[in-house]
Amino acid sequence: MEPGQNPFPLHATSREAQFIDRSAAIQALNESLKTGKTVLVSGRKGAGKSTLIRQWEIGMENSKGAGILIADCYPSLTEEEWLRSITRQLLSGIDPSQVKTIRELASSLTFMHPLVRYESFSGKAVLDFTLDSDYKPALCLEQLFTYISRTLNPKAIVLDGLQQLGTFRGSDTLSHLKQAIAGSPKTQFVFCADEGLQLKQIRERNQMPVDVSMLVDVVLDQCGEEILSTYFEKGFSNEKRKLSREAIEHLMDWCRMDLSATVQVAHRLFSSGQKLIDEWTLQEVLREMQQEREAFYYTYRDLLTDNQWILLRGIARERGAKMVMGSEFIRKNGLGTPSSVQTAMAALQEKSLIYEEEGKWWVCDVIFSRWLEEAG
Repeated sequence: MEPGQNPFPLHATSREAQFIDRSAAIQALNESLKTGKTVLVSGRKGAGKSTLIRQWEIGMENSKGAGILIADCYPSLTEEEWLRSITRQLLSGIDPSQVKTIRELASSLTFMHPLVRYESFSGKAVLDFTLDSDYKPALCLEQLFTYISRTLNPKAIVLDGLQQLGTFRGSDTLSHLKQAIAGSPKTQFVFCADEGLQLKQIRERNQMPVDVSMLVDVVLDQCGEEILSTYFEKGFSNEKRKLSREAIEHLMDWCRMDLSATVQVAHRLFSSGQKLIDEWTLQEVLREMQQEREAFYYTYRDLLTDNQWILLRGIARERGAKMVMGSEFIRKNGLGTPSSVQTAMAALQEKSLIYEEEGKWWVCDVIFSRWLEEAG
């Protein structure tokens, strides 16, 4: 890492990131390459699943052969949008100006057609894809994986956000993916997924895109306070900065030991340029971060029903809500009937906004949760 560069990047890359020790998980991923088994990396939102994959990717840089290809399964409205999205991501390394390569790609895909478009501001040429109206999802995926295996030969394809694939109404995307994987025996796969209702349903309905016998579960637990404290102290001290003990304790408590939230705050603290970060500086940074996101949070408010928003706010303010269906919680938060609360709970889980841990309900995004406590 270059001197002065932020050691807590919001998007980890090989030259700028510091990582928490995840050696056991990395070893499981490396073993999967030898055994041919598929790994499912799971954990609650913010546990560091995506960062783990980047860390694994970086560890391969000096090894022989190609590395890994990563595609984020962003929330999409349709299966078609998802297909186009992961195709763009997995083939982003192809130079759109290489006519011969584009022609070979076009001849390898029956229902999907590459096209070159130009970004409006930069004018940069990027590769995009269209789909025929009668496209067959499983065949599209199989042809994509086959082309990648033949021409790019990666060690593995990583699909991050597997739980999203069970949300496309009227589409059996997980089944299509399973068919495609079965037809691509030379391709190794790794999945990442947030623990929650969506992944639970995929497990219960036996919808995993590979046979369970060929699946290795890697669960990322919450980091301990000592590990996180050491991680952040080291990041600052390596750049001749210092976090006061009070600031560290406040940071751990405010972020509830959530890795994603803590990294976001640490990134902002480091960017302040101050040599000594005390508790007052931390409080100012937290206030600024919440104010900057306020407009976004209110936009989110418009996407939820009144009952969903009130329930979400009530869970945040409880800081670990128990008995959400109980009469006291419903009365205290001005909610409707137990059945309407149950409906709102299901909707919030489906949107990955809340999760349950040890009998308590929490808002997934810690920074959002803290804002809801105070201003929501």
